[in-house]
Amino acid sequence: MSGKYSMSIRWSEEDQVFIVSLPEFGDHAQTHGDSYEEAVRNGREVLDLLIESFQAEGRQLPAPRFYEETMNYLTIDAEFCDHLRGILETVELRDASGKVLGHFTPLVSAEERALYEKAKTLFDPAEIERRLAKADKRVPHEEVMRHLGEREISR
Repeated sequence: MSGKYSMSIRWSEEDQVFIVSLPEFGDHAQTHGDSYEEAVRNGREVLDLLIESFQAEGRQLPAPRFYEETMNYLTIDAEFCDHLRGILETVELRDASGKVLGHFTPLVSAEERALYEKAKTLFDPAEIERRLAKADKRVPHEEVMRHLGEREISR
């Protein structure tokens, strides 16, 4: 049931925590967390407690607001989507000056997470570091062409 209700999460510079509001339950339905992830967990917990309380007291639950009614959204282009693919945890989005613009929380199913975990076992971090170090020794295209041209002349 809690999945039908909204959570609004914002950073409070004054309190140095993420503030979670549960708009369907009124202005005072709030909690917080030191991290974004903790704020989400705490928000879900408070939401579940509110629902239990309403039901125990025989009160009617507020009607859930739907995404289109409560939130503005941005459509991002394919290039930005490519940057977000593979992200499994919530990340901050910042502008060039470092100002936090918001957060991206990926929707990752348990099956997708299991696939990522399996894929991680296929990669050796030491091998990746070795290849990255080797990659720094690449030769620019122009230099390769010049070298090939010199070899042609010497024949």
